[in-house]
Amino acid sequence: MSNERKRILNMLADGKLTVDEADRLIEALGTASGEKKLKRKAKLLHIKVFEGGSEKPTVNVNLPLGLVKLLTKFGGKYLDRLPDEVREKLEKEDINEILSYLSEAGEIIDVDNGKDVVKVYID
Repeated sequence: MSNERKRILNMLADGKLTVDEADRLIEALGTASGEKKLKRKAKLLHIKVFEGGSEKPTVNVNLPLGLVKLLTKFGGKYLDRLPDEVREKLEKEDINEILSYLSEAGEIIDVDNGKDVVKVYID
């Protein structure tokens, strides 16, 4: 990994950049260095919340799955900053197993209580 990419990820971890800003900077680095863009479309993690039967989501988050994986691995270095109970739960989970599952998953969560709907999926 290049020093520029590490710097961007550190700024993201420190809260100096948003995920979108970091993604754009990393993409610009690839373009500037002559890297060819992949022909295939990247998989995305989608999180959508529809409140009160609305057709339009009130929450709509779309993250590149590769970025989710990278941040998960990168975030392990900051576990000591989390509250003890959160850190203990995360340390028990096999992140690689979860990420492997996510790579293959389509629909992860689909909750509909008749009024509100929550959907989490990969495509």
